[in-house]
Amino acid sequence: MKTYKTKGTTFTDADLDRWADEADAGFPNAQFGPSHAGSPARPGRPKTLGDDVTRITVRVNSRERSILKAKADAQHLSTSALLREMINNL
Repeated sequence: MKTYKTKGTTFTDADLDRWADEADAGFPNAQFGPSHAGSPARPGRPKTLGDDVTRITVRVNSRERSILKAKADAQHLSTSALLREMINNL
């Protein structure tokens, strides 16, 4: 029986056959959920601003975009975070 090793894990042809059988059966004994205890099983990016957010689009030219990006980088912020901070300071 042939053995395989990847990223420090060794497995055999028997493992491959078992995994194929489980997949063919629709993973009957599998429990899908969080990757670690206490983690919510939700796909996508976590919400950082709450539920009451609205997306806006602002068009700027390349010079304005460069200025905005440079200011955000200097403050170690994303451009969105910088714009929110500027709006909150109005």
